[in-house]
Amino acid sequence: MSKDEDLIERVAKESNLSEHDIRLMLKKCQEDYPSGFISKDDLASIFSATIHQKHSEAFSDLLYNVFDKNNDGHVDFVELLCGLALFSEGASYDELLNLSFEICDVDKNGIVDLKELIKFMTSVYSLSIRKRKHAKQLAQEDARRLYAEMSMNHRVAVTLEEWKTVISKDPFGKNVIKFLSGE
Repeated sequence: MSKDEDLIERVAKESNLSEHDIRLMLKKCQEDYPSGFISKDDLASIFSATIHQKHSEAFSDLLYNVFDKNNDGHVDFVELLCGLALFSEGASYDELLNLSFEICDVDKNGIVDLKELIKFMTSVYSLSIRKRKHAKQLAQEDARRLYAEMSMNHRVAVTLEEWKTVISKDPFGKNVIKFLSGE
């Protein structure tokens, strides 16, 4: 099996992309990124061109962290294609809830603390609020409110289940899911 065929097979197993779409995306990646790796700036460009017109450096940094599944500091083609598949039309509501949690869980320890939630909300608010200073202040206030609601057992961190329970009902959470789905 060729290297490309192996890559296509791996992406097909880990995503909901068709083999045809994977081949097209892989060809484009190989043309545009011959090193086989995507930088943070590259990912920001890809994200704004293919998924969402709005761009935030802070959000792109969080997204890069999610795409880098093996934590080696690089996003390769498999990680990129599987990451982009999360934003495809086939993503379920539950998958988008999981994705929002994964983006917020910066240190990838399976829980979200208040600092991570503030960072996440600030990055999302900076996509929609023109005055960055106002976005940061509003994000901090809303993060504290949301965190208090999520931390049902008054722990210092929020689990995925607590996240899903609150995000699926909260106006901010609903907007994040809409954003992640491309709406």
